[in-house]
Amino acid sequence: MKALGLLIDEPQLPVLIQLVVAAQDPAARAAGAEAVNYACQRIVGRCGALDAKALAQAATSGPKAARLALLPVCSGLINPDTRAGLRSSLKDPDPEVRGAAARALCDTIDPELIEDVIGLACSTKEDAFRSLAIAGGVRC
Repeated sequence: MKALGLLIDEPQLPVLIQLVVAAQDPAARAAGAEAVNYACQRIVGRCGALDAKALAQAATSGPKAARLALLPVCSGLINPDTRAGLRSSLKDPDPEVRGAAARALCDTIDPELIEDVIGLACSTKEDAFRSLAIAGGVRC
């Protein structure tokens, strides 16, 4: 999987994302998500931007396990699709998905999400997320 992250270009990225979505084995899913993350970072570093629609769609509407694996990838991108995906996932009815979205939001590098991070720090009732959001807000 790591080799795939090194080899693929943007046109093949949706296929790699689908491998993560379809993975039944947690270790394979995690390795796939790591490869997606590496590929995204490499593509952005080389091209300056990335079409992240497939990633955002899988991270918000894929199977729960895939969402949990792919939400952290969204935090490493400055992209309107992943931004919308993180915001949407913060409202997910599943507490695990909301938690993964909150952690990803707190780790974001997207300066346009700073208001969301501050809002999370102010509104959450969970001390762990409040601490993460405060740290994320300071870092941004």
